[in-house]
Amino acid sequence: MGVLHFQTNHLMAAAILSHVKRGVGGGNRNALFLRLKEECLRCRRTGEPLSCITIDVDGLTKINDRFGHKIGDLVLKRVASAVRQRLRITDHFFRSGGDEFVVVATDCNGAAAQEMAADLQVLVSQLGLGSKQEPVPTSITTGISTMEGDELKPDTLLARSDTNMRRARQNRNC
Repeated sequence: MGVLHFQTNHLMAAAILSHVKRGVGGGNRNALFLRLKEECLRCRRTGEPLSCITIDVDGLTKINDRFGHKIGDLVLKRVASAVRQRLRITDHFFRSGGDEFVVVATDCNGAAAQEMAADLQVLVSQLGLGSKQEPVPTSITTGISTMEGDELKPDTLLARSDTNMRRARQNRNC
């Protein structure tokens, strides 16, 4: 009985860890897709809005090249921490790629998601990171998509926020 209990707890712990992104906290891509699916279903049932905010850390490759990967990792951790501090208890935070994060904001319409994204951009710009010689430029670009009712599927919601983030980055670079 003790061995079975240990194996069950070990399997549960492994399942939980398989959805957590180490280093910055938050869930990984697997957890993101599971949560999006659950929240889209809930949104369809309740009629509450659901927003997805894709966040890209600007210039991480340049930061790594100029200041080293240790500083780049610190930037990622500090950005993730700043984002998590702004989120509501009902929001969900994920690392979707090397320098990208996603927030799944429940009961959050487009205007509220825009406000949240603007707050996040301000928070990150105020991080004040630096190396011994100079400040490390830290900023993010965000893209938002919102689902109200049953108009979107989880994949479409995420793809739209990612497209909007890329479009915002292109507009800034023009």
